Amino acid sequence: MTTVRDLITGAARLLGVIQKGEALAADEAADGFSALNDMLGTWSNESLLIFSRTVEEFTLQPNVAAYPIGPGLTFDTVRPTVIHEAYVRYQGFDQELWIISDEEYNGIYDKSTPSIYPTRLSFDNAYPVGTIRVNPVPDRASTLILSSEKPITEFASLDSEILLPPGWARALRYNLAIEMAPEYDVMPSQLVLLGAQNAKGQLKITALRSQPETVKQRSGRYNIYTDQVE
Repeated sequence: MTTVRDLITGAARLLGVIQKGEALAADEAADGFSALNDMLGTWSNESLLIFSRTVEEFTLQPNVAAYPIGPGLTFDTVRPTVIHEAYVRYQGFDQELWIISDEEYNGIYDKSTPSIYPTRLSFDNAYPVGTIRVNPVPDRASTLILSSEKPITEFASLDSEILLPPGWARALRYNLAIEMAPEYDVMPSQLVLLGAQNAKGQLKITALRSQPETVKQRSGRYNIYTDQVE
């Protein structure tokens, strides 16, 4: 099984800073580990690199409009980066909510009007504590169902096993080589640059294929060469 250390070592070989069979020094491995997790943090903000969406259920309380979301908070879960869909379920019936911006929510004149079903939801995307607000305010307990994107999980240690979908290990190795290049004051080869672009692009194409048709219609077609959805 491939480990994080193996991936970092492979990235260093792509740069030519070590040879086949040679191991990285402890400080070099630590630097590579930090660069890898930093890169994953950046990739978490690229929607087409999120390979799955999370569907979760939470309880809406009577006469409560705002809910902090994050570990240990009212909605106790990993803070999402994007909420794509939301539904309220009451007595077996579902009501879809419109996802609105903070500006649209702030523009609602009367935020206290009660209703069985909220019809709108906003997520302020604040960090580290995000807040979800619903309107109208529910007048009874119901279930909120959210479909969201979560940050890509960072690796815990150098010896963690890599358990990712097909293609991810190669994309991480080639792109990590580019991330690490400034540390060694080297320029990645054209083969490494092209391999990183193609591998990352294939991940985005796969993610786009798995999205609902309505999202595909809004997104268009991903161009692997420009890194843009057209």
